[in-house]
Parts: sequence; structure tokens; C-alpha cells
Amino acid sequence: HRYCKELPKLREKWSQSARAAVNDFTLQEPSLAIRAVMLKEFLPASGEASSALNEVLVGTCRKARQFKNYPVAGRCLMQIATIPTLSKENQLVCRLEQALTEWQRKDTERALNIARSLSIAMERDHPTHVCYPHVLSLAGQWMHETRSENPRQILSLYLKKSLDAAVAFQSRKQLTEI
Repeated sequence: HRYCKELPKLREKWSQSARAAVNDFTLQEPSLAIRAVMLKEFLPASGEASSALNEVLVGTCRKARQFKNYPVAGRCLMQIATIPTLSKENQLVCRLEQALTEWQRKDTERALNIARSLSIAMERDHPTHVCYPHVLSLAGQWMHETRSENPRQILSLYLKKSLDAAVAFQSRKQLTEI
């Protein structure tokens, strides 16, 4: 497909345009939506195209959440869930974005459930994932704020594990740099 050859250039241009500060999401959202449609329609379902589509949708979700436009954030999350070739790593990031969106929408119970299940899944299958310490920290922080767990359990099950995972990640990162 001829568009596949242009994808790296396109992603670079989009990255540059994202740096331009526009403080009105209503001006940004249409161009972000067009990018997503273009990636879905014109590119074959490949890993690189799925990754680019996921990147655009996650970025749109984050901006929508920043501007408290939760319907757009939810729509992006639903679109991400329908990407057939989405990597396991991107699925985890999508679930984290969903938890953050629910928390900001004040649906604390749903956000906590997502964060708990995500932390369990990551501990079991992806303990070295870069998001794992963040997920544990968020879950612990949210449980503390909602007083949904015993403080000692929060410290041992979430916050201490978060620190241990972050230290382990930093150690692995330093070893690979040598």
C-alpha cells in the first residue's frame, strides 16, 4: 500500500503539530478525529498502522480528558477496543486510560475496579511493563482517597510494590544502557 510508506513522515508531522499549543479542544478534536478515520480507512490492518491509530486515539483521549470532554474520551476508548491487531502492551495502556477517565468523571468505584484488575493482570503477566509502577501507585492513592482499604494493606499491596517495581525497572534500564 502506498500510504504505508508515508506513515512515518505523517506521524512525524503530527508529532510536530501536537507541540503547537492550542488551548481549545473544540479546535483540536476535528483534526484528531480525521487522523483516526484516515488511519482506519486508508491503511491496511498492520502492526504499524494499529500502533499509529492507537497513538492518535490515546492522545485524543488524554486531551479530551484534560478539557473535561468525557464523551470524546469515551468514544476514543471504545474505538481503541475495536482495533483487531492491538498489541497487549497497548491494550494495557488503554485500560489505564479508561481508569483515569472514569476517575476524573467521578465514577470512583469503576475506576478503582479497573485499576485493581489492571494491577493484578500486570503483576501476573507484565510485571516489567513501564506502566506497572504507575498503576500500583494510582490504585493505592485512589484507595486511600476513598478509604476503601485498610491503610496498611494499601501500603503493602500497592505503594510498596509500586516503589519496588519502579526501582526494578530503573535497574533494568541502567543495565541495558551499559
